[in-house]
Amino acid sequence: MFIPRPLDLLEEQWVELFYEAVKNKVVTQKFIKGIIKVLAKGLE
Repeated sequence: MFIPRPLDLLEEQWVELFYEAVKNKVVTQKFIKGIIKVLAKGLE
């Protein structure tokens, strides 16, 4: 059973959150490269 929590976001909100995190250098280049790999795998 799915129980929503305060950190549950809509997809659009996740995109905005990641955009802001990258723009403001909140995340490392290593993290960004890792996310790119995960996304690329999901598109296969």
